Amino acid sequence: MNIFREYFKKYQQYWLPLSLVFILGIGIFFRTINYSDLLIFQSDQSRDALIIHKAIEGGVGNLPLIGPQARDSNLHLGPIFYYFQYISGKIFGESPEGFVYPDLFFGILTLPLLYLFLRKFVSRRLSLGVVLLASTSFFLVSFSRFAWNPNSLQFFSTFAAYSFLSALENTGKKRSWFLVGAALATGIILQLHFVAALSLFGGLFFFLIFSRALSIREAILACFLVLVVQTPTLIYEFQSNRSTTRAFVETVDEKGTKDAGHSLYEKVFRAYQENASAFWLVATGQQNTETILTRGFSLKCDKECRGALPVTLFVYLIFTLAIVIFIATWKSCKNKEGGEKILFVGLWFISFLVVSILLAYQISTRFFLSITPIFFLIIALSIQRLLDIRRKYIIVGAYLLLCALVISNIYATTIYLRDLSKSKSSFAESKKDLVFGTEPKVTLGQLRYLASKTSDELIVGDPVFVSGESRYARSLYYLLSAEEGHGGCYMKGSVDVPILVNHVIVKKNKGRDDNSNSFGTLATSLDIVEGSDKSLPEGCLDY
Repeated sequence: MNIFREYFKKYQQYWLPLSLVFILGIGIFFRTINYSDLLIFQSDQSRDALIIHKAIEGGVGNLPLIGPQARDSNLHLGPIFYYFQYISGKIFGESPEGFVYPDLFFGILTLPLLYLFLRKFVSRRLSLGVVLLASTSFFLVSFSRFAWNPNSLQFFSTFAAYSFLSALENTGKKRSWFLVGAALATGIILQLHFVAALSLFGGLFFFLIFSRALSIREAILACFLVLVVQTPTLIYEFQSNRSTTRAFVETVDEKGTKDAGHSLYEKVFRAYQENASAFWLVATGQQNTETILTRGFSLKCDKECRGALPVTLFVYLIFTLAIVIFIATWKSCKNKEGGEKILFVGLWFISFLVVSILLAYQISTRFFLSITPIFFLIIALSIQRLLDIRRKYIIVGAYLLLCALVISNIYATTIYLRDLSKSKSSFAESKKDLVFGTEPKVTLGQLRYLASKTSDELIVGDPVFVSGESRYARSLYYLLSAEEGHGGCYMKGSVDVPILVNHVIVKKNKGRDDNSNSFGTLATSLDIVEGSDKSLPEGCLDY
C-alpha cells in the first residue's frame, strides 16, 4: 500500500492533466461517434446552410447583418452564429458537417473551461468528477451534435462566468484582459439568445449594485465592448429604420400576453417545476418527471402525472435541498472573495428564475443551456456538503452518488444515439427527445441516402421541386441542390401544384410499401412526367 502511495506522490503532477485529457476524450467520444451519419439536419439547419451556401458562393459580402429568427416571433437574433458557420465552412468545406463544427468545438471546449470555473469553488478531485459528469451529460451531448444558434451557449455562458470571476480575483493587466473576455462573451450571448442575455444582464447588474466590484470606468468599458459585438445588428437597425427595436417591443408584449391567463402563483409553480426537471435532466440525463397542472390554487394530475408522481415529488425535493445547500454555502463563506463569487452565481440564477417565471408556460429545454455552469456548480456544492461531514462511509457514498449520476447519463446518451442509429432501419416512434419530441428521428445519413437515390431518378437539366414533410422538405432540397447539383425550389407541406417534371415529395415512412424510396423513418416519392410544364410553382422558395 505504501508503494502505491509513494508512486502516486512521485507522479502527482501528471495525474491532473492526464485525468483531464482522459475525461476530455470521453466527452469527445460521445459527441463525435458516427457524427456525420447521425447528425440532425432539420428545417432550421437547412435554412442556415442555404444562407451560408450563398455567402460562400457569392462572397463574404452576402453574409447577413441579422441572424436567425427567434422562435414564435418576428425578432431576429444577431448574426454571429452565421459568421461562425461561414468561417467553419471556409476551413472545413461547405457541407452540413462543416457548418456544425463550431457547435461541436464549443461543446467540447466547455469541459476544460467548466473545470477551471468549478476550481474557483471546490477541490481538484471534485471538479474532475463533476467534469466527468459533464463529459457524459445527455443534456450537453445532445446539444453538441447538431447546428443551432443556442447550442454554443453552454460554452459562452461558462466562459463569461469564468472570465468575470477571474477579473474579480486579479488586478492590473490580468484583470483588464479577463474583463474584456467576459464582456465579449456576454456580447456573443446577446447575439445567440435573448433569454440567456437578459438573465445574465440581470445577475451582473444586481451583483455590481451590491458589491461595487467594478469601477465606473471598467463598467463603461465592458458595456462598450458588448455594444461593439453588436455592430452588424446596429448597422442593420440603422438601415431598416429601427425594425429590430420595433420587433423586440412587439415580441415582449406578445410573450407577456401569452401567459396573461395564468396567475402569479401558477407561473411561479410552473417555473419551479420546469427548473427542477431541468436540474434533474442535467444531473441524471433522465426525463421521467411530469408537470403538475394548476388552475388557481387547485392542482390537477392526470394519469401520466400520477404514474410519475413519486419520482416528480422526489425531484422537486432534491432540487429544493440543492438550492438550500447553495444558500447555506454562501452564508458559511468565511472570506469576502469566496462569498462574492457565490453571490454572483446566486444572483445570476435568481435573475434566470425571474425570467422563467415571466415565461413560465413558454420555457424550452434549450433555455437551460445558458445556466450550464450554475447547475453543475450546484451539483458540485451539494456533493461537497456531503464530503464536509468527513465520515468515511459518507465520503464513499458521495463519490458513489457521483458515479451513479455518470452511469445514468451514459445510459441516457447511449439510448439517444441508439435511437438515432435505429432510425435508418425502423419507422417506429423514438423515445422522448430534448429538442424534437418523440417523433421518429431522421438523420443526415438518411437524408443524404434519399437525396442520392432520388437524384439518380430525376431528369437531368430540369428543375426540381420538393414538397411535403415540413421539417425535411427544405433539408432534402438543400442536399439535392448543393450536393447533387439540381437547381429548383421547395415548399413545406402538402401542396396542390401542376404536374412538374421533377416533383419530389418527402414524407415520414409509415411502414407502407407505396414509396419510390424509403430509408427507415423517412421516404420520398416522385412525380416525373415527360413533356410536362417545366415552370416552378409560384411562391416556392430556394432559401
